[in-house]
Amino acid sequence: MMRCWLLCCAMLALPAMAQSSAVGDPQRNTIEVQGQQTTVLVQPWEGRKQHGSVLLLPSLGQTADAPGLITYLRTELPLSGWATFSVSAPQRPTKLNFTTKAEDVSKAGDGKIADTGAKPTQHRSADEWQQLRQQQQRYLAELIEQVSPMMQQYPGGWVLISENQTAALVMEMIANQQLSMPNLLVVINPYSADSQQNRQLADQYGLFAMPVLDIQSPDGSPQSLATVAQRQLKIAALVAKQSRQQQLSLNLSQPTAYAECLNIIKGMSLTTVH
Repeated sequence: MMRCWLLCCAMLALPAMAQSSAVGDPQRNTIEVQGQQTTVLVQPWEGRKQHGSVLLLPSLGQTADAPGLITYLRTELPLSGWATFSVSAPQRPTKLNFTTKAEDVSKAGDGKIADTGAKPTQHRSADEWQQLRQQQQRYLAELIEQVSPMMQQYPGGWVLISENQTAALVMEMIANQQLSMPNLLVVINPYSADSQQNRQLADQYGLFAMPVLDIQSPDGSPQSLATVAQRQLKIAALVAKQSRQQQLSLNLSQPTAYAECLNIIKGMSLTTVH
């Protein structure tokens, strides 16, 4: 009984940010971002190789442990000497609700809508999109600020990997100097739901001083596929910065494509991060 009591006391004395459920499992750290508790999953590097740290940002609305490519990279990269840090992404934008104005109904009870000559649109205005992105980017900035001291415990280079709309947010933040440049930026199927911002996505590559690895899969979003050729042209002009685009042959909905992504990222990191 005494031994059990001492064991419980020892467990309770451990800081919440340093507990790990079992050997090989990620450390579950807790931080507060914009008044909300969020989890940071830390997987220390393993073996003799010690290259640095990798920050993994999943798709909008996904948590740090959401299944998929990001979780696969979190568990596999440490075997190659990278400590990984996986966090929850900003929330997805809420769907717009539309109501019919009373003056647009021709007669009460007949169910007919008066023709006003203008159809309702389901698109946000440019200002609304900008406000939404700024809100999501404030979340990312505060989150990364708190995770950075943890990453400094693993000296070396640092790599930032993000996907889909989160990748577009990160690209804009770096382009606007709201986020420090990593040694290597990896974006997977990047796109913005804001059509205007999506068209400008490729132009941001010209503002980056660090190497960029752009990965595109056949099952990426239509918005991402629409800019893949333009992004490739912009990246081609950055050869001196060791940037490249890699178009996958397999869909990322297939776990067999995960290993291909892992090998591409490992190879790129070895040639660009010193």
